[in-house]
Amino acid sequence: MKQGNLVLRSESEINDRINDYYIYEVDRAIYGCGALYPQDNNQGEIGAIAVNPSYKCKGVGKKIMRYLIGLGQKRGMNRLFLLTTQTSDWFYGFGFYPGTPSSLPPGRKVRYNNERNSRVLLLDLVSRSQDTTPG
Repeated sequence: MKQGNLVLRSESEINDRINDYYIYEVDRAIYGCGALYPQDNNQGEIGAIAVNPSYKCKGVGKKIMRYLIGLGQKRGMNRLFLLTTQTSDWFYGFGFYPGTPSSLPPGRKVRYNNERNSRVLLLDLVSRSQDTTPG
């Protein structure tokens, strides 16, 4: 959050949506996290992706992303989207493609923060199979 990579969330905001967060842990040590927030129009927003700096090159982020994409598929979501100010190229490896704020579902479109100038990335799940995510 201090670096501007993550959106500042209050403790109450996190507590209200705690069931949307998933952590990657080994032996009770947390190495990463991510969230899948259900949205309007059978879509989901991926957010809060963070990995311990010591584990950034160990595939933890990829595992979290594959899990969240699979979870979206399991829940029958048609599309996933995310907003990023940083590493959009990394997300392209999972099949995400550029969108615009107008691509967002109505409830999320009204909460888009123009000042943050986040890139919108989309991933259609309808015709996607599990084996297309990078290994």
